[in-house]
Amino acid sequence: MTMGCSTEIKLFSDPCYINICNGVRQGDTIAPKLFAVTLEILFNELDWDGGIRVDGERLTNLLFADDCVLFAHSGPELQDKLLQLQIESKKIGLEMNLAKMKWTRNSLCSESRINIEGQIIEEVGSYVYLGQQLSFTDNIVGEFSRRRNAAWSSFNRIRTSLLDANLPMKIKADLFHSTIVPACCMVPNVGR
Repeated sequence: MTMGCSTEIKLFSDPCYINICNGVRQGDTIAPKLFAVTLEILFNELDWDGGIRVDGERLTNLLFADDCVLFAHSGPELQDKLLQLQIESKKIGLEMNLAKMKWTRNSLCSESRINIEGQIIEEVGSYVYLGQQLSFTDNIVGEFSRRRNAAWSSFNRIRTSLLDANLPMKIKADLFHSTIVPACCMVPNVGR
């Protein structure tokens, strides 16, 4: 995979050429940074119209690590973007995980089916992005329920410490504020 690759480093004005013999392995500290830069370059190469307007700017996607959200005005526009993204991704050795892919729409978007490589992408009423449940309805009961469950889960992990009569109240308060309060404020999407 790295055969024939090289890089150039310039020290002042003198170039130094280096042949690359090994790639970056998963788990290396630089791997997520390289992946983020690669995705950024990939998305900058895509010449997409559409998206949504935010403060006068056109927004076609949100990127964070390996999670991305695409914006489109219709199902066919979204499918076109996904197909273009898939083609450009494959050119640089990346693959989209179609099994994890979901899509949602608001009431202004007509019903559609998104089909990539013969696989129908599941339409959902809400989804979790960066630990936040997102939905086009005003129903926030689901998000409150998720946060309440996360808080109880955090409480149950430290229950014995919080109920220990011999543990000073200061330590109990610190435990509460460092584990239960963050769970109420933001629920990480771990293991999905």
